[in-house]
Order: sequence, then C-alpha cells, then structure tokens
Amino acid sequence: MQINVLNHMRWIAAVIVATHHFRSYIFIDYRAYESTNIFIKVFYFITAIGPQAVVAFFVISGFLVGGKLLEFRTVELTEQRSWNFLIDRFSRISIVLWPAIVLAAVIQAFVLLFLADMPIVNVENWSASWSTPPARDASILIWISQFLLLNEFVTKTAIINSPLWSLAYEWYYYMAGLAVTLLALRVVKSTRMIWLVAYASVLTAIALLGNLTIIISGTSWVVGLIARHVYNRKYLTCTSGAFIAAATYPFALVCQSTFHLPDLVTAVPLAALLANTCVSRVRTAERFGHAMANFSYSLYAVHVPIGILLIVLFQYYGGLQQRVALTPLNFLFFLAHLGTVLIAARVFAYFTEDQTENLRQFLRRAWRKRTASVAP
Repeated sequence: MQINVLNHMRWIAAVIVATHHFRSYIFIDYRAYESTNIFIKVFYFITAIGPQAVVAFFVISGFLVGGKLLEFRTVELTEQRSWNFLIDRFSRISIVLWPAIVLAAVIQAFVLLFLADMPIVNVENWSASWSTPPARDASILIWISQFLLLNEFVTKTAIINSPLWSLAYEWYYYMAGLAVTLLALRVVKSTRMIWLVAYASVLTAIALLGNLTIIISGTSWVVGLIARHVYNRKYLTCTSGAFIAAATYPFALVCQSTFHLPDLVTAVPLAALLANTCVSRVRTAERFGHAMANFSYSLYAVHVPIGILLIVLFQYYGGLQQRVALTPLNFLFFLAHLGTVLIAARVFAYFTEDQTENLRQFLRRAWRKRTASVAP
C-alpha cells in the first residue's frame, strides 16, 4: 500500500529518532544552558521527540501490517495465506535486523579493541541516550536474544543497538495479531498453526510477567489497526477532519513531551489523520518521499553504531572530548555527522532493505517446495 503521506511520515520519524540520539551524543542537556534563544529552543524540542517518533512507527505499522490482517476477514484464511504473512513480516524485519546486528557487533569490537580509551567509550553516563559503556554489553546472551527478537523479553538491548528494542516489540505485535486473527476466525487446525499460537502466547506471558511496557505500547499499534479499518470503510473523507487531526498532532506532541503523558496522546491524532481517506490524495514531493522512505528502516537500525563510530574517530583525532553547547559551528558539525550517517544508511539499504522482495520470493518458493514434498 503506497500512500505518499505515509512515506513522508516514515522517513521523518526515522530522521527524528536519529537526531534525538545524535543531539544527546554531541550537545549538552537543555537544562545546562544559562540562557537560550528561539533557535536552541526549537532545536531541542525537535530533537527531544524521538520517543514520540517511535510511537508514530507503531501507529504506521498497525495501519499497514494490521491492515493485512484485516484482509483475512474477507478471504478464506488458509494455512498458505497465514504463512505468506509470516514470510512477508520475517523478510521485512530480518533482512535489515541481522546485518545491522552484525555491523554493530563489528563496530563495537573494533572500538573496544583499538579505541577503548576514547571518552564516549569509557565515560559513565556520557548522555541520556548513551548511559553505559558498551563493554557492559559483552554477554553473548544479549546478542543472541537480539537475533531471535527476544531482547526486552529475556534480556536488555545492547546500547549500541538501542533502537532495536522496538523491533522486538513489532515482531511480537505481528505474532500476537496473527494468532488473534487465527483464533477469531477459528482456523487453528494444523500443527503449525497451533505452534504459532503457542509461540505468541508464550511471548505474551513473558511480557505480562516481565515487561508490561510491551503490552502497553501495543495500544498504539492497535490504534493504527483501527485507523486502517476506518480508512477501508471510508468513514472519514472530509478534508477539514484531516486538517483538524494534523493541527492537533503538534499540540499533542508538546503536551506529551512536557507532561509525560501516555503514548496514546500522540497516537490517536496521528491515527485519525491516517484514517481519513483524503490524506491518500496528497502528492507533495512524492518521488522524494518514496526515495527517503525506502531506506528509513535501515537508517533507524544502523544510525546508532555508525554515529558512535564517527564520534569515536573524531575523538581519536582530538575533537569532541566532551559534549558541547549548540553554536552555529557545532550545528554544522551535527549536520555533517547526520548527513554522513544518512549516506552510510543508504549504502547499507542497497544490500539489505532493497533486497526485501527478493528474499520474500525466495522464501515463498522454498515454502511451496517444502509443502509440496510432504503433501500426501
């Protein structure tokens, strides 16, 4: 499903998450300024809403992926269709996730072996987004759990892979959503489907007992799914409604970031915007939005390890021995740092994210061959 506004939302959210981390790595905290101007205030506000950008990802995922689950109500949900859904979701996540984990592991090993005396590597509480030295994430269990998308369920997420916590959440929402759909449509008949439901049930139990935030954050995903249902039914078609939702969203961002309100404060107006069918008619900067969205996932997955590597190298040559205040020159450094990471993420995406459809087709062929070979 290609909606231009969704493309812009995806890449903007990814860039905001990256700037949220990079500002924390490079610049001092806002409260450290004795006085501020409008530029500093706007910059710190924009770069402070990284968590809200992740909420936006959950809403968008519920809208897109949840929408695929909604389609199962109108067609016969066979085992083949359910496994095609799994293959699609597995391909989308794994083709970027696993190379991103390997890249992060290589960068961490290089830094710890050759540049371990750099300030950002060994200073405790360098910033809110880089609060512990990466050497504390040497446990093999942490890295295995990330590969299996069990981080945040059974272990923490390595700090050099800090954005990957949300991917474990996402995978759980896919599995739980599919399991609920199978049960609701009463098509849990084969052994494979029973195992799938059991897998989702175990993840749910672990989340309920050990990390309730996973369940709570899922409300944003469900809100996105509801928005897709409203969109499909064409309940909201007026331009004025879309403008109201669009105008409400920035206000909700300010309220949530200021008063630490629940994620639904921003999730609901964003979902209301997506639910309005008139949004799909927006064609502003369509090619640019599509091009940027095509590597937004890669940017999200690798911006931390690449960004940290660049800062470590800069410190090796004498720069940024401590976090600095926001000045025009330092802002140019920030932009250069962000631009370099964007380029690196685009190259990374060429070998990973761009190949998603090829992996899907390969896995589908392999699955068809396997099922054909065991058929009576």
